Amino acid sequence: MEATRVKELIKAEFGSLSEFCKVTGRDRYELQLFFANCNRKMTVEREQELAVLEDEALRNADRPYFIDASLQMKMRMAVRRYGGARKFTDDNPEFTTNVVYQIMNKAKRRTDKVNLFLRKLNIDE
Repeated sequence: MEATRVKELIKAEFGSLSEFCKVTGRDRYELQLFFANCNRKMTVEREQELAVLEDEALRNADRPYFIDASLQMKMRMAVRRYGGARKFTDDNPEFTTNVVYQIMNKAKRRTDKVNLFLRKLNIDE
């Protein structure tokens, strides 16, 4: 398996290595170093890691990492059912009220904080 082919697949599906890393939870610098080392010398371990990367890229390609209007509406309704933003932040101290309102109204991308927010509210997307 060729490293450049996997790298191009990731870029085609996600636009950049950074977006792929955000979606899959990988470290971008480690991934760049991995591809640089693959260009120098290919080992069996690197071949296996390339297969894992290709599988992750294909598996997560259809996973949305942008937030659409329907998901924002689901988040607002879930917070209302929870008892409001204030009660949510009292029960979940890793969030502030401002962050909750920003996620519900202004968030455009699914960051780690947004994914944590969705897990806390039991929203599957």
